[in-house]
Amino acid sequence: MDHYDCKKLIAFLRLTNLYVGDAICNLLMIEAVLMDLGYSMAQFDRLYVENPSRMWKIKVPDRSIFKTVWDETRLVDP
Repeated sequence: MDHYDCKKLIAFLRLTNLYVGDAICNLLMIEAVLMDLGYSMAQFDRLYVENPSRMWKIKVPDRSIFKTVWDETRLVDP
């Protein structure tokens, strides 16, 4: 990876928000990657596989026993 590629990657990552699913930003990022790779939308459509999102809500007697990382994306205890 050369210096130019590193700069592109850093700029690309600055657009992302890891915690919020911003559909417009995601679409623009996909378009940027496709243009960089020289792919058409038809080629992308053949590659894309939808993975539906699933959320679960489980009631527990005492939520305070569960400790998470600061952004609550991972359980660290118990």
